[in-house]
Amino acid sequence: MDAVLTLTDAPTAEQQRVIGSGLAKFNAEQAGYSDSRDLAILVSDPATQQVVGGLLGRTSLGILCRPLLCARRAARPTAGEPGPGGRRGRSAT
Repeated sequence: MDAVLTLTDAPTAEQQRVIGSGLAKFNAEQAGYSDSRDLAILVSDPATQQVVGGLLGRTSLGILCRPLLCARRAARPTAGEPGPGGRRGRSAT
């Protein structure tokens, strides 16, 4: 499959659902369980207790993840192939 990568600053709820559920399914298949949890680090004003900022993330398999990436198996390069999932892409990170 020739995959098309698209950068967006406004993913739809459905696009986020597809990516999140695909990642959860992949992790459960690989690890044999799924323990994903949404997390937030909240920054609050001590005088008003109002949230003024923070970080949104998720834990999965004991790892804090942000951002999430999921690609269908047919779109993933295998080891040795060029691209973000292949050996060349992994060695550059």
